[in-house]
Amino acid sequence: MDGVFDELLPLFSRRDAMLGELRGEPISKSALVSSLDISRSTVDRAMRELADHDLVERTGQGWVLTLAGELLVEEYENFRRRVAGIERAHPLLSSLPPNVGLAPSALAGAEVVMADRTAPYRPAEAYLDLLRSSDRAWLLNTALTEQYVEELEQLAVAGDPDLDVACADCVVERLIAEHREVLDTALKSGTVTMRELDDDLPFSQGVFEIDGERRLAVLVYVDDGLKGAIVNDDPAAVAWGESFFTEHWEAADPIPTPPATEDR
Repeated sequence: MDGVFDELLPLFSRRDAMLGELRGEPISKSALVSSLDISRSTVDRAMRELADHDLVERTGQGWVLTLAGELLVEEYENFRRRVAGIERAHPLLSSLPPNVGLAPSALAGAEVVMADRTAPYRPAEAYLDLLRSSDRAWLLNTALTEQYVEELEQLAVAGDPDLDVACADCVVERLIAEHREVLDTALKSGTVTMRELDDDLPFSQGVFEIDGERRLAVLVYVDDGLKGAIVNDDPAAVAWGESFFTEHWEAADPIPTPPATEDR
């Protein structure tokens, strides 16, 4: 297959539907004609083309993908999902600087929730719904809203879920200056651990564990507020989110638990 790589992408694009039918059990030519509603000559031409690239082979039970075919089809479908996710998230990605560390795997299969004039808080609600439902969460916070402060206080008082929260320095400064009681409650709760990020991130992020399964959410802000959210439960997206959180959490500085307030 050396020297033909540049031919594979257009080939896969042309024969996408047929390659999908070939995944799994062997399939006959007549079954391909029927399922794809195409002519036998089209099937013959496609099989020759795919066989020339060692992607399919004929057996006594019908046509099947070769091992190379199986692996390449899987990679092609992953590629398509990532491209489709990037396309859906493009309105948000256009607001982020280059080299932010957001991986294509975070976008494959993602749901994109945009704010608009009729529903400006929809992305925040999608994020907070995950937080409220979670048994454990790992958060990187780069912005602070009154709604989030209220939610943090309620969760800390309830003692559920366990939260690891790394905040941008501007968020920590606002918590200390404007919401010190909430910060004290969270740090003394025993379920909230907070740190201060040592660098500025261009988005907020959360990984949420709900009933044993994890989901990733990314919040993208612009100058006039929250623009949208990217939500994804794909294992590859979650794995990226966990790695991204760990990288920044380990570099962050602990926020010490405040001393007990003396009675006056």
